[in-house]
Amino acid sequence: MANGLITIPGNENVGKSVDSINANFKYLNEKMPAGDNVLEQAKEYTNTVKDAIVKSTDEALQARVLKESGKGLSTHDFTDAEKSKLSSVEENANNYIHPTYTSRSAGIYKFQVNSTGHIANAVHAEKSDITAMGIPSIEDVACYGTCITDGGNPTKSVTLDGFKLALGKKITVIFTNANTANGITINVNGTGAKPVYYAGFAMTHRLLKIPAQTGIDFIYDGANWVYCGQESYVYQNNVTDNANYRLLLSYTGDNAQERASVKKSSKFIANPSTGTLKIDGTVTAKRFISTSTDVLLYSNSFTASSATIDISNLFTNYSAVVCNAVTTSGKYSVTLPLAYIKSLGINGFYEAEGLLFYYVDDSTLTVKTGLGQSNPTINSIKIINLY
Repeated sequence: MANGLITIPGNENVGKSVDSINANFKYLNEKMPAGDNVLEQAKEYTNTVKDAIVKSTDEALQARVLKESGKGLSTHDFTDAEKSKLSSVEENANNYIHPTYTSRSAGIYKFQVNSTGHIANAVHAEKSDITAMGIPSIEDVACYGTCITDGGNPTKSVTLDGFKLALGKKITVIFTNANTANGITINVNGTGAKPVYYAGFAMTHRLLKIPAQTGIDFIYDGANWVYCGQESYVYQNNVTDNANYRLLLSYTGDNAQERASVKKSSKFIANPSTGTLKIDGTVTAKRFISTSTDVLLYSNSFTASSATIDISNLFTNYSAVVCNAVTTSGKYSVTLPLAYIKSLGINGFYEAEGLLFYYVDDSTLTVKTGLGQSNPTINSIKIINLY
């Protein structure tokens, strides 16, 4: 401690002033035995301390916060602006009351709005609402079913979840067993056995040789299931269905235009069982008769003594016919001058190799036997070429 009493500044806080007072008293106690004159120093010190304590106490009182019951101190300052804002809030402004509503069960709903755009009501969504958004229904989705019917049973039953029969409906059927039955029908989910059609005809006399575990597409045309599978699976097994064969037309490379090598004719339908050829559904009266040695073409009548070659506009469009004639006398290659034969008239005839060739009309040439002592018997006449 320095010699003499400690002077307490007027702005010193109370705690430090007390420390100074205690130090000064300690100093006085230490000095008194020595006989120092400390009385004046003590008076002066006391007055100084008094002034410091009074000033410090006044400052502390000015800075005090009076405690109120139910309140505590906070570090947040409440400004005038915040007070003004709080005062503007109406009474019960935060008293929320939930609006009345209609309780509804779980499901998919569509909302109805009022003129202001607010939701006014909710109603159950219908199927048409869903499909209108471009989402197809399960009935409209291409799907596949399974057929476990025995291969020899023509009545095929198909199981397909969510199926609904409708015009244009396409399905894929997985056949568990290879089919060996003729004229099959398909019954999907109990909607009724519908005939299977192919190329516009019922499969009454045709066999679909569908391998096991193979998927086949069918389209419902309103009455039948139209087969859309491979043509190689379609087999004919009854001659009464021969009339449904279409001729195959083959192309050559002479045409500069690109073409398929083979094309199925849509106009010509042949029936090898009856020997008829149809063009646009009309019988052309052309007969194909098999013999032991050859085939007679372009004839609608044939006997041992006569035959008729019937070719539309034969004498108008062609000048000569080359044919092979097989008779009991032998086999001959004959060239017939059509213009000359026509010039002989219907009563004249052209003779070649013991056969008589008559002009009947521009589309008909008749062949007869009868020339010579031993009349030959006609076995066949085959048209080789037309000029």
